[in-house]
Amino acid sequence: MEGMESFVGENLDREAEKLRETFRSGKTKCVNWRRSQLKAILTLLREKEEEIFMALYKDLGKHRCEAYRDESDQGSPE
Repeated sequence: MEGMESFVGENLDREAEKLRETFRSGKTKCVNWRRSQLKAILTLLREKEEEIFMALYKDLGKHRCEAYRDESDQGSPE
């Protein structure tokens, strides 16, 4: 298991450095870039909604209706 933890840690370090580079580049200051990232997050959430509901049920015992009420983006602006 130690090898897996090292692998995950190295990947996280690499990803974090890529994110820092993007931030330092100034790219994240652009409103259009930020807006596109937020839209991409909403798309991801919609595409993975069923898997998210299943994980909430498995991990927290939340029924689908409860998860939708508590965790969904209902009413958020598009």
